[in-house]
Amino acid sequence: MRFAFSAVEAPTCPTITSYLVEPQDVYLGDAISVSATATASGDAGTSFAWSAPQGFFEDPRAPGTVYVCTQPGNFDIVLSVAGDGCTDTITTTVDCLDPDAG
Repeated sequence: MRFAFSAVEAPTCPTITSYLVEPQDVYLGDAISVSATATASGDAGTSFAWSAPQGFFEDPRAPGTVYVCTQPGNFDIVLSVAGDGCTDTITTTVDCLDPDAG
């Protein structure tokens, strides 16, 4: 009796491989482009989740989207990429400027 075995690669956690937040200083209401790529092997799918304590994203679950500031100050934009029960996260601080200040 013969048996054939094939190697199966176990899924690995996602890894953020590129990340862009540009520009990082904007006036209230102006857009910041955010984008990222991530990899995972095996059957591990990836899901993207952009977040910030204020403002909004056009599509917070897309790999690339637009963020708009709604309050002045320094705020962290956080990207979490999840898959196979684990998450990779990266953070960038942006400066949302009040055009009427100063």
